[in-house]
Amino acid sequence: MVQSRDGSPINMIKVTVYRDDREVAHAFTGEDGKYVMSVAEGEPITIRFDTHHSLNNARDWHPSVVANVSARKDVAVDRVLLRVGHGDGFTAFIDALSGYEFAAFCEDRDPNQAYAQSAAERLGPMKLPITILQEFQRKLADHFRERARGS
Repeated sequence: MVQSRDGSPINMIKVTVYRDDREVAHAFTGEDGKYVMSVAEGEPITIRFDTHHSLNNARDWHPSVVANVSARKDVAVDRVLLRVGHGDGFTAFIDALSGYEFAAFCEDRDPNQAYAQSAAERLGPMKLPITILQEFQRKLADHFRERARGS
């Protein structure tokens, strides 16, 4: 399930599963915030939770990423996303920045100007508590702005 900090389900979040650096499956959350996917057993997977640039909620939520999830048995992965323009604590900011970092890696392999524009806009209002995170935010925003311009 994907939900907000207050426990409300989040509809239409794209949940993408990667093995190493390639996408192996994706699904969107339903009205109840739930998603179901199957992947072949094997090496650990990474799961990315993000909006899709073409959806109504494209600028509402920061991404999240979970790495090194076992793919040898059924696993439930619930996620709480940080709403753009809100501060939910130090760890929520780090989670969102990690989500953008992983998205930057994925987008570098398959550039998408609309996604890059959305990411740059979502990064802008983050109010990070320490300098090193602010610098990381700035570099990610610059990266996505360059991608949005087609650079």
